[in-house]
Formats: sequence, C-alpha cells, structure tokens
Amino acid sequence: PLYSALNAVGGSIIIPDEGYRDHGVIITRVDFDRFAAYDATCTFDPEDAWGRVELDETGISATDKVCGSQYSLMLDGMVLQQPASVPLKIYNVDYNQNQNTIIVHN
Repeated sequence: PLYSALNAVGGSIIIPDEGYRDHGVIITRVDFDRFAAYDATCTFDPEDAWGRVELDETGISATDKVCGSQYSLMLDGMVLQQPASVPLKIYNVDYNQNQNTIIVHN
C-alpha cells in the first residue's frame, strides 16, 4: 500500500530520510518497465536545510515550496521553473519485473 502510486505510469513516491541531507529520494514510474529516482534536494541552493522538493498533485513534477523551483519527474529531473538551473540529481535504478523489486543506487 505504501508504494501503490508506483503501479501507474506517472506515479511517484518519496522515500524519506534518504539522499543528500536526508531530504528523501523520489521514485517515479516513467513507463511500464522503467523507473527513475531523484534526490529530493532542490538544486537552487542545495546547502539550504529547507531546500527540499515536494511532489505536486499530479506526481509528475516536484516543487521547492521555498524558492519556487519546479522539476519534471518524467523528463530526467529537468528544471521547469527557475530559479534553479540544474536538474535534480539522478540515481541509478534497477527494476526486476519478475520479482517486482526496485534497487536505487549511485
């Protein structure tokens, strides 16, 4: 149930207390057999303790509520709205369809 959003293409979740500054890691189902993982730290000012992105209602983008930077979760974490100019950090994802498991790593 915690990961049910990942059953649909475009579904996203945040795994808390992981990634840089423990801001979390976002996992998104990009298509039927591919997932993407991003660090939830805003790239505008990554040293800012509050610089964390949150999932938007659609789950296909994420926004830092403090600076307003917005990122696409379907297009490699690219910036949709500034002030950020650098995409979200991408992690490698291995998906085993037979076991229905995802491994996220550097």
